[in-house]
Amino acid sequence: MKPPSRTTATGVLTSSGNTTNNYNVPDQAALAQASAPDQAGNANILSEPITVARFWRNRRRDEMIAVRLKEYKGHPLVDVRTYFTDRNGCMQPTTKGIVLGVSRLPELASAIVKAEAKARSLGLLIGSSDEGGVP
Repeated sequence: MKPPSRTTATGVLTSSGNTTNNYNVPDQAALAQASAPDQAGNANILSEPITVARFWRNRRRDEMIAVRLKEYKGHPLVDVRTYFTDRNGCMQPTTKGIVLGVSRLPELASAIVKAEAKARSLGLLIGSSDEGGVP
């Protein structure tokens, strides 16, 4: 059984000894360890979830969308989820989201690209795609 995570001055110390910030983004050592191949040349199963993108859901900046890679029962997954700000100012996950096997990522990416192109052609989306990111 893994020991629980505990909060440090700079973030959260996870059971594996890696630190994360309040958005649960692992430090560079954790990213390198998670993606390093083992002796047989296979990529390691994700020992800790990795946040690959996040952005604000609304102008109030009280909700964000996070895209994370994680593992469940040995299966690598992509999790796109809404997070909210709790009373302490920490981001907490909601039940609003979607989880897919990483093998479905190309289909999801293609669908999102098509949706963006259609929204632009209908004049629904104007401006840069880099707006609204979470620092």
